Amino acid sequence: MINSTPTALFVCTGNAARSVMAAAMLRAATDAVNITSAGTHSIPGLPMSTRTRTALAGFGVVDKDHLSAQLEQTMVDEASVIAIFEPMHLSYMRKKHPDANSKVASLPRLARDLAAGAPETLE
Repeated sequence: MINSTPTALFVCTGNAARSVMAAAMLRAATDAVNITSAGTHSIPGLPMSTRTRTALAGFGVVDKDHLSAQLEQTMVDEASVIAIFEPMHLSYMRKKHPDANSKVASLPRLARDLAAGAPETLE
């Protein structure tokens, strides 16, 4: 069965700070989108950094359940959009997951170009 709810995947390097914060903040803002995060070079199963937890708390956001995850092909396949944070992540995606190019974008590009609207238009 295909899930009709779009999925936003945030990808950084270690899945301990940037992608964790983006995912937690979007989760706090909506439940209309599946949200996940992963790292290009992550050690699976680690909690987010203390600095990340403190920064999120400053926005009133808490994610007690986060454990780092290495980016896997199934995550890429299930994502409607993949938000990356730096050119190194784009290079990684182009090398390791070239079939996903059409759904990969930097966070600044998404903020600038993603049309405002209902979550079902995420793709």
